[in-house]
Amino acid sequence: MILYRKSGLLIEETWFGEPDSGSADIVYAYQLTSPNPSAQENIEFHTLVLDLRKEPEDLIAGFASNTRNEVRRSEKDGVTARSFCPAPGERIQEFVHFYSEFAAGKGLEPVDPQQLSQMAAEGRLCLSQAVGPDGAVIVWHSYYLHRGRARLLLSASLFRESESKEDRALIGRANRFLHFEDMKFLRSSGCDTYDFGGWYHGTEDEGLLRINKFKEGFGGSELTEYHAVIARTMKGRLGLAAKKMLKR
Repeated sequence: MILYRKSGLLIEETWFGEPDSGSADIVYAYQLTSPNPSAQENIEFHTLVLDLRKEPEDLIAGFASNTRNEVRRSEKDGVTARSFCPAPGERIQEFVHFYSEFAAGKGLEPVDPQQLSQMAAEGRLCLSQAVGPDGAVIVWHSYYLHRGRARLLLSASLFRESESKEDRALIGRANRFLHFEDMKFLRSSGCDTYDFGGWYHGTEDEGLLRINKFKEGFGGSELTEYHAVIARTMKGRLGLAAKKMLKR
């Protein structure tokens, strides 16, 4: 579980059905197998998961041919992978800086350093990076680890900053390569499930459909779970009500 304060409220995050402490104002329970009947809100969540109990050669054999070829070509490019698990503070700072630049270019919310630091303090944050042939870091991934499951949190690359078609292709290959290297590392670390951290269940958003196609290239199976939002105190209920009012 992860505890932190935000807007005067004590917030707790739990994952994959772990019990909460009972001391927080608001609990965000992520990826439950079924809706929580006492929650103020249950949100259906879809994701894609792979079985990491398979041998690495069986994992890559299950990839789409294009994904498999991109992974192997990335090795020939001279791209290498590094993993930091548990993630040390200096690597978290590097990741936050890299992701902030990436997010700003895509109009995404910046990462919360406090949240990542809490995860790291619990020994549940894993970071990885793909390093280009020139020694520059070109892709970062972050994962939350719990109960044998590695859940992708955030992925960032220099793709948007590159003007060269060749560089963009190299970075795209490096991203696929890093996913496979992460799978092998996480498997060796005792994880049995690789969770891509989301799956778009709609049909209209072209950007999200392209992300689906990227993830499809690794195989796996779709899983439906639920995020629950639970107010444990009156202060928490008032905080959720105020948040809902601001959204209107």
